[in-house]
Amino acid sequence: MRWPNRTLSLEVKPSILFILAALGVCYAFQLGWWRGLAATLMIALSLLLHELAHVLVAFAHGVTVKRIGFAAAGGYTVRESSGKWWVEAQSSAAGPMVNLLLFLAFSSVGGGVARVVAMANLILGIGNLIPLPRSDGARLWKAVFSRESARKVAVPAPPAIPANPHVVEAAGIGREIPPGH
Repeated sequence: MRWPNRTLSLEVKPSILFILAALGVCYAFQLGWWRGLAATLMIALSLLLHELAHVLVAFAHGVTVKRIGFAAAGGYTVRESSGKWWVEAQSSAAGPMVNLLLFLAFSSVGGGVARVVAMANLILGIGNLIPLPRSDGARLWKAVFSRESARKVAVPAPPAIPANPHVVEAAGIGREIPPGH
């Protein structure tokens, strides 16, 4: 596997920190402060692993990835379009598959924190496979059943997008943006 780009930035929007803080408080009441903090950190790590799965599949196919980001709507990656339906399908499925594997791993551990993290990963994995607009599931569905449009992106691009657009993969985000953004 070659790394198509040398720089990959991480973008964290304040809104995700608010969501994680609220989640942490809820888990703190359920599990205690330290265990609630541990569960929240493991769920945040699960989100990162989900996005890294998208990135690794893109890198494996020589697709340049510009950044990974997190916002209230979820995680996202900004990358070039691959132009190949099977790359789009693999990339779309990679994140949810990581969540389902994490569900299996944490389910086998046992304990309150592991149970909470397992269920969160199950929800993330299955939820991301549902073909809702601009989701991993919608991108996967489009890649498999509408191959011509899957070569572009999950959502039709607005007119006047320059050549070599980038794809934003995310929960709630799936649009093309011009290069350099």
